[in-house]
Amino acid sequence: MAKVKIIQSSGKRKTAVAQATLREGNTGVRINLQPLDHYQSKWLRLKIKDALKIASLHLDLSQISIDVKVSGGGLNGQAEAISSAIARGLV
Repeated sequence: MAKVKIIQSSGKRKTAVAQATLREGNTGVRINLQPLDHYQSKWLRLKIKDALKIASLHLDLSQISIDVKVSGGGLNGQAEAISSAIARGLV
């Protein structure tokens, strides 16, 4: 049985805390079990996708599944914490 590489990272912004789990797969990005496309407003999704755009220059993101659990703070703080957690996991 092949070992699957799993990376866990966290990000904080003010009182918002996000915990990201990155693993091999192709389920995309899920935030609190919801697909990224269903997350809050367009502007917050764009803020989260910034980290993914930069990483896509060097990595094949279609082979990575990212699950994020976020709590606390407001919506803007949560979006920045999510972006930070994803970026730390991809580095």
